[in-house]
Amino acid sequence: MALTVVALLVLSLLIYYCSQLKSSRRCPLPPGPEKLPIVENLFHIPNGGFIWLEYAQMCRKYKSDIIHLGALGNSIVVLNSIKTVNDLLDIKSSIYSSRPRTVMLGELMGWGSSTVLRPNDDLWKEQRKIMNQAMPPNDTQRFHPKLLNLTHDLLRALPHSDDVVKTLRT
Repeated sequence: MALTVVALLVLSLLIYYCSQLKSSRRCPLPPGPEKLPIVENLFHIPNGGFIWLEYAQMCRKYKSDIIHLGALGNSIVVLNSIKTVNDLLDIKSSIYSSRPRTVMLGELMGWGSSTVLRPNDDLWKEQRKIMNQAMPPNDTQRFHPKLLNLTHDLLRALPHSDDVVKTLRT
């Protein structure tokens, strides 16, 4: 019994060591709080109040406008200045912008080729060009009457009850 427990402990430590070794070979990430095993930075992520102030305080602590937190296998990158946001999301947007992989919608349900779910490739650029010709972003005024009519139809179709939110969710 004791030998089995020791063997399981050694095996789990070996798996943890190998996973840490594998993750250390990845591209370097911005600074951030020290990660704990398995949960990583789960307890460092703000969950209430003025969240942006807590992130700003973390950025000051690590002396960086960009910090990284990880939680249960997900990465969170916090950008703390307008200059950093403009540099990364406007100027270098073609490097960083794409869609996350959606297995259920994109692959299993076959919606992966829709413009909304498609990664930023040549076909996506063509689809966006066609969509911008048909519906220019600065020409939304022509859709207002239709949107207003549809909104009125929705409001008329809702039952007259006190708990509209519950009705909408069901």
